Amino acid sequence: MAFETLWSLLGVLQSISTYNLPANYVQEEQEILQSVSLDEIKGVISKTLDQGNFIYIVVGDKETQFEALKDVGLGNPILIENPLKL
Repeated sequence: MAFETLWSLLGVLQSISTYNLPANYVQEEQEILQSVSLDEIKGVISKTLDQGNFIYIVVGDKETQFEALKDVGLGNPILIENPLKL
């Protein structure tokens, strides 16, 4: 198994130990995820998440991103420039 860091691998091993999971549980989970269709995922999201209560935080270049955020359909973006005065 390829993990980004040793800490990631340690987390997987800890989950296997804590929850008595099979040694190949990561592969099993990956197969399940790959078998789910986009429409199924959208259905679960629409039933379980109330997007009206979400707050999205976008960090990036104002010059290239701010105006585009207005077209996403999530409301008007609020710009906070240098909140920490770094």
